[in-house]
Amino acid sequence: MNLLRHASIYVIAVMTALPAFADDSATAALGGLPASAAQSNVPSVTAPKADAATAAPLRDWTVMVYINAKNNLEKSGLYNVAQMEAAGSTDRVNVVVELGRMNGQQGDVHDDGDWTGARRYLIAKSTVTGNVDADPITLYSPVLYSTASADMGDYREVEQFVSWSRHNFPARHYMLLLWDHGSGWMDPQKKTARAKALDNNRISPNGISFDNETSNFIGTVEIGKIARDIGGVDVFGYDACLMQMAEVLGEVGSSAQYSLGSEETVPGYGIDYTGFLNKLVAAPDATPKQAAIFAADAFHDFYYNNYSKLHQTATMSVVDDSALPGFEKTLDAWSAAAMKANDTAALKTARDGVLRFDEFSPKDPNRMLSTYGDAYHFMQLVQSAAQNQELKQASRNVMDYISGKLVVKSTAVGKSGNLDYEANAHGIAINIPRVRGDITNAQLEDKYFGNKYTDFAFSKDTSWNAFFNWMAANMIPPKPAAAAVQK
Repeated sequence: MNLLRHASIYVIAVMTALPAFADDSATAALGGLPASAAQSNVPSVTAPKADAATAAPLRDWTVMVYINAKNNLEKSGLYNVAQMEAAGSTDRVNVVVELGRMNGQQGDVHDDGDWTGARRYLIAKSTVTGNVDADPITLYSPVLYSTASADMGDYREVEQFVSWSRHNFPARHYMLLLWDHGSGWMDPQKKTARAKALDNNRISPNGISFDNETSNFIGTVEIGKIARDIGGVDVFGYDACLMQMAEVLGEVGSSAQYSLGSEETVPGYGIDYTGFLNKLVAAPDATPKQAAIFAADAFHDFYYNNYSKLHQTATMSVVDDSALPGFEKTLDAWSAAAMKANDTAALKTARDGVLRFDEFSPKDPNRMLSTYGDAYHFMQLVQSAAQNQELKQASRNVMDYISGKLVVKSTAVGKSGNLDYEANAHGIAINIPRVRGDITNAQLEDKYFGNKYTDFAFSKDTSWNAFFNWMAANMIPPKPAAAAVQK
């Protein structure tokens, strides 16, 4: 059964067991590790103790993966850690994980001793053949820290994990991956998250790292706070749905060199950590840009090679965070040109035809509620349809900036109906007025969200929200026919 890393209650499903194809044969196809990448200097810890880790020498890379599996993604979390163990840490690359689990949730599994709480590991290379697709999965890395309870939805837990990792496993470069459900910039009202999730026929998006035990999660603004509080990282990534958005990037700002994430929902398998880490340990001198691309390429290759079995669409991209200010300026110039030209026909064509992502699945199969759209594709449609030359050129300028400076790698696999990801997903999503005209952002913000679009740095730093409101007010689409949208 397919499982997406989407925070909406409507996409939650039970993961029972992973198909047999996700095994070491896929790892072998990527090639074994060179002799120079053999396991070395991994602390041996026989029992979990606080502060049990021994400070390690400076490595080239420390990859930190914060896995909140205290929800219906528990099996996926164990699977991904087993994938990491197929590659392992080396004498030049540390792979460090915090994994949180609980009992009693939907999709609860009993693998690896059915422990609960949170554990931290330095990932050791496993010699157990077939462990990735074993049922049950057993983890073999030493437990360096454990606690009976941890609020994995508290941004401070991430900060503590990063501080612990940097102290014990220093490196020249750091990558931080937030692993869990995700829903772009939208956050629910934290105090009523559980009640909203149980409210029948309601839209209840969650943030990232949703902890079912505490009903807490990491909000979009808190992502930016994490990035600043930890002093920044070379690569800030999301193994979660819908997070590669301009609005999320704006919160992280200059606290990361590169951002790794998906415009669309992410299948339950997530990133192919074996493929990614095999690439990194084979090339530990990789720059932050190269390391992020390794992860994106491994993600793409896994879903591309298994598309005939999975039939799952997937996107993953790498963004140069230093290019965000230039993107904002180019976008502001475009907004001014669009409102001045008032080319409603071109803008409607783009609004109605842009590739939109699965923001409210499955209550919105035709993407009439979704405001998450591919920024490049939107501009491409405007540029093609516009009669005004200034608007055509402004659209081309945004497209050129996205492809030439902002997005350094964009991957996409598959098609779904009229949704052509391979042709139209270009690596960065942005808030675009929805097709359906009887629901406004203000209505959703007042009833369901714990944040407003105007709360975000991207909204404050650009005129995009002014354009969004102008277009929504001046080009109101008709209400859908009763049969066109599920209710």
